[in-house]
Amino acid sequence: MAEPVTREPDSREPGRCELRLDKWDGTTSKTIPLLTLDTDRFGRWYRWPAGHVMTRRSGPPQRPRRDQLLLVPRTGSWIARWALDGEFALYCDVTTPVLTTATGGLWAVDLDLDVVRYRDRRVALIDQDQFESRRVSMGYPPEVVEQAWTTADWLHRAVSDGHEPFATVGPGRLTPLPAAALAAVNARLLDRHGADDDPARAAVIRRLVARTAERFRDATITEFLPVLVERAVGAALAAHPNRVL
Repeated sequence: MAEPVTREPDSREPGRCELRLDKWDGTTSKTIPLLTLDTDRFGRWYRWPAGHVMTRRSGPPQRPRRDQLLLVPRTGSWIARWALDGEFALYCDVTTPVLTTATGGLWAVDLDLDVVRYRDRRVALIDQDQFESRRVSMGYPPEVVEQAWTTADWLHRAVSDGHEPFATVGPGRLTPLPAAALAAVNARLLDRHGADDDPARAAVIRRLVARTAERFRDATITEFLPVLVERAVGAALAAHPNRVL
């Protein structure tokens, strides 16, 4: 099994990157385009943007209608993904530890086993048959087999028992953007651009904020959307300071 050049995961730069999951024989299982969000005690969080294609070893490419949230844990051999639509609310891939490539991408080996939470809250370990088949055909080492089963069992218990980040932390990042957040964006922009005493200018800014927020209506990783909206509107106002809508 060929491995890419790696460096410490916490040294990766923010921004765009790609997650590549290979099979043990070196063939690519899937690639997912990601945007870096932030890091906390659980690990590093990423956004899989709506409309961006995941290529897969088997099956057609997958293009989410709404943003999905992805977590690479600080420790452990798995990757978790949350979604607001589709069959699964949560999908956890059992992998080798995720490494960072020399170009800043993410890489791991997909070890077939998956833990999922369905929309009706059922939790299941799936694809055991694929694991057993490829364990033999691809020659998984005994220590890799043991680690994969240990990880799968731990994930199943953690998700079933409601441990974080699976219970509320991950899903909490998928909640709708509150009106209060947009109101705060409006207030900051009105103050920054001196529009508090200029009703016409204030109306322009409010319309820009509303239209910009509408552009992000399918971007469900809403924790960072106020910042995105504020930056986009600020850039538009800077580029066209006398803009009137």
